[in-house]
Amino acid sequence: MRYAIVEDGVVINVVNWDGSRGWTPPVGSQALRHDTASVGWTYHDNEFFAPDDDVPVPTVLRREVYKSIVLSRLTDEQLDAALVAMNNRQRERWRSPDSPTVFVDDAEVIGLLRFIGADPAVVLAPNPEVSRISSPNLLPISR
Repeated sequence: MRYAIVEDGVVINVVNWDGSRGWTPPVGSQALRHDTASVGWTYHDNEFFAPDDDVPVPTVLRREVYKSIVLSRLTDEQLDAALVAMNNRQRERWRSPDSPTVFVDDAEVIGLLRFIGADPAVVLAPNPEVSRISSPNLLPISR
């Protein structure tokens, strides 16, 4: 059965689970049976809501951090857990050579970090030598 892992009203992960044996959701989250909810969906008043693609997104600066920095901040156990938790699409996205950074507000990245027991605020913290800030309307700039 498919379960959405919800923390603070946001789906942080989706797992296949029988609902009773061998696993419990991370502390502070809950596993809710649902066939279509995905990472980034919201949960409110016993209902799941997909992100609304029709709502215009304001242009904002988004901070990025290099994937190599993220990896260096994980323990071996956390890295092993992340590799097991990721599906093929997520693994390929992570390995993509044309995208060396991740956005620090990426719900999928934050959800994965929480799922493996890492603190997103620590793992995605700025590193002035290598962090980047980008916007859809601006070229990335080095910091």
